[in-house]
Amino acid sequence: MLKMFKKYRNPLTVFLLVVMPLITLLFLGCKNEKKPIPGDEQKSIESITLLSGEKYGYIKNIFLKEENYFVSIVFLDYQLKSKEVEAKQKKISQQFPDSLEVLELPDAYLINAKGKSPDEYLVNKSVRIVMQTLNYDSTGNFKFNENADINKFIKLFTAKEFQRYKKIPFKINLSKNEITSIAEQYVP
Repeated sequence: MLKMFKKYRNPLTVFLLVVMPLITLLFLGCKNEKKPIPGDEQKSIESITLLSGEKYGYIKNIFLKEENYFVSIVFLDYQLKSKEVEAKQKKISQQFPDSLEVLELPDAYLINAKGKSPDEYLVNKSVRIVMQTLNYDSTGNFKFNENADINKFIKLFTAKEFQRYKKIPFKINLSKNEITSIAEQYVP
């Protein structure tokens, strides 16, 4: 170090060439924090509401994606009819029965799906499917509470002759955004 001082007679030069780099290394090298690795940026996670329980809705489609079945559903709002609700509904042009967006039931309930877009939910591998109007008995009456497997249910939503099922409400049981059971609701 003495040779360096003799070589560089100006103390400012020695300070800038030797002492400053040592001080910089001490401060930069002694920090105990995690340095970000390029390409290891943390992805933002969206807040997802987990649905559990029983809901009613129209099934628009069922499809296979990454070896899992998914159902596209428009959930229904249902409420007791009141004077306020009836006044609002008179202002809305109802397209019943073709669109089934607004359906007034005789038991003082009003079902509304107007302006809603479908949401997709994973179907549990052991889903229970119960149909009310799938088959007829020998007298021409429906076989109510008939169990169906997932393959038969998929055919109902892909075949043109079964498009009526897209306009029939289903009771959907969910557990943490996964469909555990599907039951067709009979509409006379």
